[in-house]
Amino acid sequence: MIIHPIIKKLIQLYNKGVDLDQQINERNLQLFDIKNSFDLEQLKYYYTYFKFLKENGYFEKSKFTPLEKMKKYNVEEIKYHLINTDQISFEVTDACNLRCEYCGYGEFYSGYDKREGKEIDFDNAKALLDYIVDLKKSVMNVKTYRNIGFSFYGGEPLLNFPFIEKMVNYANTIKLPYNKFLFQMTTNGLFLDKYMDFIINHDFALAISLDGNKEHNAYRVLANGKPSFDKLTKNIELLKNKSPEYFEKNVEFISVLHDKNEPYEVRDFFMEKYNKIPRLLPLANYGVREEKKEEFERMKNGNNTKQKISNKKDFGDLNSDRFIKTYCGYTYSKTSTLTAGGKNHRFVSTGTCHPFEKSVFLTVNGKILPCERIPQKYGLGWVKEKKVELDYQKVAEFYNGLYSKLKDKCNVCERSDECLKCIFHLDLSSTKPECSDFINREQFKRRTTGILSSLELDPKIYQNVVGD
Repeated sequence: MIIHPIIKKLIQLYNKGVDLDQQINERNLQLFDIKNSFDLEQLKYYYTYFKFLKENGYFEKSKFTPLEKMKKYNVEEIKYHLINTDQISFEVTDACNLRCEYCGYGEFYSGYDKREGKEIDFDNAKALLDYIVDLKKSVMNVKTYRNIGFSFYGGEPLLNFPFIEKMVNYANTIKLPYNKFLFQMTTNGLFLDKYMDFIINHDFALAISLDGNKEHNAYRVLANGKPSFDKLTKNIELLKNKSPEYFEKNVEFISVLHDKNEPYEVRDFFMEKYNKIPRLLPLANYGVREEKKEEFERMKNGNNTKQKISNKKDFGDLNSDRFIKTYCGYTYSKTSTLTAGGKNHRFVSTGTCHPFEKSVFLTVNGKILPCERIPQKYGLGWVKEKKVELDYQKVAEFYNGLYSKLKDKCNVCERSDECLKCIFHLDLSSTKPECSDFINREQFKRRTTGILSSLELDPKIYQNVVGD
């Protein structure tokens, strides 16, 4: 990685204990070995660059609170996050009319319950909803005047439409003083033609899975092995024509990246056809069966996506997004953080959500999970015979135990401030789980220098990240 000679000199002087502010104020250019090619203004510019690195721990041995010294979960905190959960989700059915080769419930992966064509029990789902609604009437509910996501997931949820209809109708009878439900669904879209009136009338936020054009979508096949693209795009056009306003406001697309598509081609397809930018997701790289790893890597990396991304100068360095939002100090994900007067302190330096903070998920087998993206073997509770079984103390102890395994890695990882890694995506059977996002000191320095160099050479990257 190339480092500017002035930056190198500033680092050398800093390590020797030189008061750089004083020397620059006194215009002591000789100290910096600056000859005719550089002047004082350039020195000040690169000194600003240097101070940015210094203020963000670039020269420190460690800038993180050791994991074992961070606050541990207790019963009240688990209950607080459950009361204030943003979303209640239901695995409507574990059946699906597609056989996507990379499916998270398919042959590549382990950790999920066996797919047996089950449908969720309405009475159990209702019991969980009633349980959470009762909790939300507590004074501990601080997320007032906010929508609560009410989500349907699968399998393919529209295979069990009667449950969706029944739950929506029941939810609409519930009166909460400050919150209201926002219905959501992730679907493969093949039954949209049958149920779109209901979906539109109840203002569903709809996420449709589609990997791009017909060639891109080759892994998303029907149970008989035939392509699903023509049927799905026909349904999308029906929905778009039936209610253009709904389509514009409520519909998004989810595309999985693999060896048959490419990010920019996928983005261009959706922009040209639907005037939308899809949510691009990589293949899940956790829980892959040992005997399937070679095949998985081919599907994941066969299109050399990283190289294609690096050749697109106009799109910018994708690593810059996370970097700027972490270190800039002037980016805010929502209005409330603008006036909060400080950062939200996490319990631990990982990308894991607090238990139930963002979601509560009920599976067809009655397991309670904090998220549909977590392997189902990590159930935190049950709903059985219309009764919710959830021990807050056991949940707290479970999380604290998992984090205790990570301290040796997290305490020395230089990515802790911007970590997005969910601990449930690690091999937690190990006493010392490995993390693919781990980055040591030297790797951090090279990465930081590379990103800052990219931003310096091409300011449009910053504009892309902040949306200016």
